[in-house]
Amino acid sequence: MAVELIYCATPSRFKERQEEIINFVNNQTPYAPFHPFKAFPWELFEGNPKVGRENAMDYCIRSVKLCDRFGLFGISEGTVTKELPIALGENKPIDLFLEFDPDWKIYYAKLLPQAPYLKEIIPYD
Repeated sequence: MAVELIYCATPSRFKERQEEIINFVNNQTPYAPFHPFKAFPWELFEGNPKVGRENAMDYCIRSVKLCDRFGLFGISEGTVTKELPIALGENKPIDLFLEFDPDWKIYYAKLLPQAPYLKEIIPYD
């Protein structure tokens, strides 16, 4: 039986926590982690003038489509307005791991006007 691959959507402000998130997935869930910061290191992709943020996000979006599940490890513009809509459109199961993001409520309130579908996934007011 194949293990499901989970896309670990993580705000870039947590880039130093990628190992913690990968270890959490390996030890606490039945899934195999796909972490975009590991697959597309910042200095080679987003921070590389030949690639840049837009192309790096496109690679992430394509990766969301390849994974079986979508894990939300924090709320940011990228995770909520770029990656999450792809997962929803592909009918991926969504797993919330917001305990990794102590400021998720702040970003939720800020991004809710751009991402009203958040209320269906995270019913918070």
